[in-house]
Amino acid sequence: MATRFRSLDGLGGFLHAVGIVVVILGSLVASVGVLALVNAMGSSSSSLALAIGAAVPTLGIGGAVVLYGFFIAAFGQAMKCLVAIEENTRLALEGAQARPALAGGAGAASAVAAADGGVKCPYCQAVNYQNLEQCFKCGRSLVSM
Repeated sequence: MATRFRSLDGLGGFLHAVGIVVVILGSLVASVGVLALVNAMGSSSSSLALAIGAAVPTLGIGGAVVLYGFFIAAFGQAMKCLVAIEENTRLALEGAQARPALAGGAGAASAVAAADGGVKCPYCQAVNYQNLEQCFKCGRSLVSM
């Protein structure tokens, strides 16, 4: 895929990967908080209060890091999406410029009636006399949609 914005596409991929790593690290931090809380359940009340005091902020920080990682990954995907939209638009424009003008936006080029009763192909300019539906030279359809 040849794109004009390779650095933007690469940066989007990098940010997506960094976001996934941040989500994984945040999940590990949150799981440490859960494990500390579960481990302290069978302990005395003073150690349970200490475990809750340590686990709740750890869960909050882990959840915030996970959310931050999702936003980083989404930003990277948005950058890649913009590059893909630009590439698709550029290719569509190049394809439209390569074709001759379309007949009234109908989706097909219209054949022009020649002065001697034939039909002139809009693609190769050959004049067709017998088969007025398909060009004998290029094989394209002469019938407008």
